[in-house]
Amino acid sequence: MKLFFIKKHDIIFFFYTFDQQTQQLQKKRNMANKRDLKQTINYVCGELFAETIATSLYGTNEHKEGIEALLSSIILLRNDFVMRISHPEPGMPQKEYYSRLIKDFNDRASEIVDQITSLA
Repeated sequence: MKLFFIKKHDIIFFFYTFDQQTQQLQKKRNMANKRDLKQTINYVCGELFAETIATSLYGTNEHKEGIEALLSSIILLRNDFVMRISHPEPGMPQKEYYSRLIKDFNDRASEIVDQITSLA
């Protein structure tokens, strides 16, 4: 698991991605287990949710609507990617599908981290 630290206004944000974990799993076998991917997505989304809550509690209350929208986008992100793991696209090679899924998740999670840092 990859850990990023982002410091803004004396608040340290932690952000996890699962590139390294996926690479380690792929060394053991060709493709990561669906269960492992779901657990990692749940973990990362939970951490993003907790960081957003911490930002809302320790920051100013100026961005209440933005924080609520960000929390709902984290929940939608989690639901979307867990559903995409459970129901892959037919006709597409699995290895390509899951590598694109991981890349898309990391990109969207990075966007959410940027939004969290902008709220602080």
